[in-house]
Amino acid sequence: MQSDLNILFWNIGKTFTTKKLNLISEAIKNEAPDIFCIAEGGKKDDIKKIVNEFQKNNYYCYYSPLFSTDKKLKLGYRFQQLGLKIFIRDKKILKYTFWYDAQREKGRIVLLKISYNFKSINVIFLHNKSKSGANSETLEQISFISNLPDMLKIGGVLKNNERVIIVGDFNLEPWDRVLKHKKFLNTSFFPTNNSIKIRKNNSRHFYNPIVKYISNSSTINLGGSYFGSRYNWALFDYVLYETKNVNLEFSIKSKFSNGRYLIKDDDKIKSSFIKYNLDHLPISIKVTN
Repeated sequence: MQSDLNILFWNIGKTFTTKKLNLISEAIKNEAPDIFCIAEGGKKDDIKKIVNEFQKNNYYCYYSPLFSTDKKLKLGYRFQQLGLKIFIRDKKILKYTFWYDAQREKGRIVLLKISYNFKSINVIFLHNKSKSGANSETLEQISFISNLPDMLKIGGVLKNNERVIIVGDFNLEPWDRVLKHKKFLNTSFFPTNNSIKIRKNNSRHFYNPIVKYISNSSTINLGGSYFGSRYNWALFDYVLYETKNVNLEFSIKSKFSNGRYLIKDDDKIKSSFIKYNLDHLPISIKVTN
């Protein structure tokens, strides 16, 4: 049996700095996730530096926006810097290397099929379109989320009732309507509501643990996974999973193991809670079954 499967997702923001690259290196060495997904992160040369850093630490690049120049893949779109960057510590867990149908939205939605403890897990990473300060989801966001049911059909995921984990920057609060609509995703964020929904029907139902996590956290100043001076704290980065067939531990990383704190611990400050010019904190998922 394999040990726990560790997944790390981090939207490091649009601007790229040497400090951010050093933080990525620190996360690789101290957290050593099995799968590490980076969202945003700068222009083509910046992405090359990120890819090189992972390769230097013996990670396999499953997907990056640089793949758009690979003629063999025939992706059919130009370089898109907001595409995800996904790295695997041990290539052996992959059931398939990246292929064209494993992405949507020019690499902002990417599917990995892996084998963990002799069972298939489908991990879908995403970085949704920006909410841009809107009070509810935008038409662009709804169109984006509509890709997810389609991704679940790839490779017999629905037919074979395989395990599914959806993780990333949703740019949506857990209570936004599109996440609760059965046509797109049937989700809940209260544990009791989740357990009742499972009892009431046999449809696929995804649980979002971020509200419970934030409510129970003792970390000073932690009010979400995203903080912006204009919008304040938001709950944008999280994982969705079916509790009936997946056991996992979710956390928002405010500090790397033996590393630097990413969030300020002064209980007198009123803004600028996240350090190093970051607006998102990394999230960690440990699958235990």
